[in-house]
Amino acid sequence: MGDAGRIFVNESINNAINDYFKYKDNPTSLIFNTFSVVVARIIVFLYGELDIANCFKTMNEHGMGGFNMNICKFGYPEDELIKFKNNFQNYYELEKKNQNQAIKSKNIYMDLVQKNLIDMFFYKKVMMNLNDSDTKEFYDLLFTTKSKDLYKQSYALLMSEDFDEVDYYFKLKIFRLENKYSFVLYKLNLLDMKIYNFFGLSNEVVNSFNQEQINKVNKQMFSYFSIEEDDDNKKEKLVTAINNTRKKPKVEIVY
Repeated sequence: MGDAGRIFVNESINNAINDYFKYKDNPTSLIFNTFSVVVARIIVFLYGELDIANCFKTMNEHGMGGFNMNICKFGYPEDELIKFKNNFQNYYELEKKNQNQAIKSKNIYMDLVQKNLIDMFFYKKVMMNLNDSDTKEFYDLLFTTKSKDLYKQSYALLMSEDFDEVDYYFKLKIFRLENKYSFVLYKLNLLDMKIYNFFGLSNEVVNSFNQEQINKVNKQMFSYFSIEEDDDNKKEKLVTAINNTRKKPKVEIVY
């Protein structure tokens, strides 16, 4: 659909949108359900297929009715759009590198791209008063460990640095928007359940914790790997440490 001799915006966006239009009539195909194409599907969901098709076909990134104007039309800031473009391109380049490696590297940009898309969604939700059905449709497109789609779930487990980050970020946005009590969101420091399982704590035990117990247990887990509590990247470091550890920890978590 686009100009075959030119790149629209950058390689990641160009190829994702091109594959979207190429495979949209085959929605069960593997390519149509890859992360990159799902990013394009989310963009189409948010901004309309016709508008995205028009700017892609005319290679219009910056002009009137172009890609930038479409993405920002519900209030999404231009500086955040630049971050999204960079994050998606960085994801794309790391993904290409991973394809030639037997052992795949975590792709830290996957979660960043999805958080960008979540922000875009909530700008539209606020301005256009999107309903619960729209919210569910958007959420179901995300790659999270809680996805009902097994491919998305497994890919998130394989590539995400923090298994719960995207899901938590989305639910926190909902919580702030609706400003109502949520038991799950109240436990602000709750980590991925697999981390607690790694330390020998069952799902039932963790779900019974109050906020004080969660904080107490988390402190012991970070301490086990000598991770400082005030480290901004402590969650990422904990996940990395666990991924690099083959043996179960010889420690009794007190709660």
